Amino acid sequence: MRTAEVSSAVSEYLWHAYVPHRDAPEWMLEVCKRPSDGFDHSIDGAIAHLDALVNRLTKAVSPPYIVPLSGGWDSRLILAALRERTDKVVTVTVGCPGQLDYEIAARIAEAACVEHVPVPLDELTLEWSALAETTRHAPWTYQPDAFFISAGCQAGKQAASSGASIWSGFLGEALTGGHYRPDYEAETPSQARSGFARSQRRGSAELSASHSTSQSYPEAPREWSACAAQREWLDFSVRQRACIAPIVLGGAWRGWQADQGYGWGMAPMIAPYADRDWAAYWLHAPRRQHDGQHLYQRMAEARFPTLFGLPGKSTWGVSRHQRRRQFLLRAQHGIRNRFHRHMPWLPIRSRLADNYIDFQWAFRKRDDYISVIEKAIEVLKQHEAVPWLDLDTIWREHYRGKRDHAQALQVLLGLAVNLEVHG
Repeated sequence: MRTAEVSSAVSEYLWHAYVPHRDAPEWMLEVCKRPSDGFDHSIDGAIAHLDALVNRLTKAVSPPYIVPLSGGWDSRLILAALRERTDKVVTVTVGCPGQLDYEIAARIAEAACVEHVPVPLDELTLEWSALAETTRHAPWTYQPDAFFISAGCQAGKQAASSGASIWSGFLGEALTGGHYRPDYEAETPSQARSGFARSQRRGSAELSASHSTSQSYPEAPREWSACAAQREWLDFSVRQRACIAPIVLGGAWRGWQADQGYGWGMAPMIAPYADRDWAAYWLHAPRRQHDGQHLYQRMAEARFPTLFGLPGKSTWGVSRHQRRRQFLLRAQHGIRNRFHRHMPWLPIRSRLADNYIDFQWAFRKRDDYISVIEKAIEVLKQHEAVPWLDLDTIWREHYRGKRDHAQALQVLLGLAVNLEVHG
């Protein structure tokens, strides 16, 4: 990379923890055209669309299947649809015991009667060489997230028999309204870009306080605005394409198609929700059906009532009818974390909603995490990448428990690995 490109990448990465693309491929607009006969956005119509998609894909791709499973809806729906058609399914989950994703996934797999492979991250060693290797396949995005997902896919591949494909929930939530709010409809392009930039800020204030990034985002073409909101365009053309796809697919998003080539572990990567017809169906759904994933959730519950009757992450691991219990769990989680922000030296932080591991703890107590952070600081100094930051002070304050810099350290770690591999 040239000096100017490196400088721009550093600036963008410190804000997003990924580097957005400045333009969008033409294929992004393939889902904007509505068929002449329209779409049936009833529950029965959505179920028919799902069954047709899965029938077509399972006819083209033989088992065994590997499903990276979380506590959310997208991977659960893929599991339910595949399990109805074959018993040659293996699920895999990365995380730590006690986390919602980790515990719920195990329960779902048990209910589906499939082999489940947990990958406990509190037992997985974090090494600089492994981070560098995954960064070659997933450049300029979240680390160590990409490493964790790659480790999970490798574990699933080892458990499954040869020839297994990996079925990813990529785009499931984004397409069906999980990232949508009704007030997005009234936003101007400028308001959408500014709001999106704020929502994407992963780096803490001391890393990128003066950075303004919204002008670097690609503008939504008129064809897109006719079927979906400006903010959704930014989600797909920027975040899903530059950030999420490399992490979960182990490579670039290859367009509106379920077959995404070979991903982590050189296994065939199937992303059912990236199918062009499926994407067009959901982007053209009436906004009232899009809001809160109204149609999607009711379709899933109607089609697979047993698996979707189980608790999910959105209900805090309890039945959706236990509203008081959900409120108490959410309140307890919030109170503990607010106290932690003021007293980071006390072991009171709730890990319930963590996606992977408690980084603030790991960066203080685990030798492997301490080692990679010290290596990252060394690399950043060598590259003179962030001369305005006192890296030693940030690290020392966190390590001694004076402040919680875990999020900043994650961003700096990812930046350092990418600079060493791609800079």
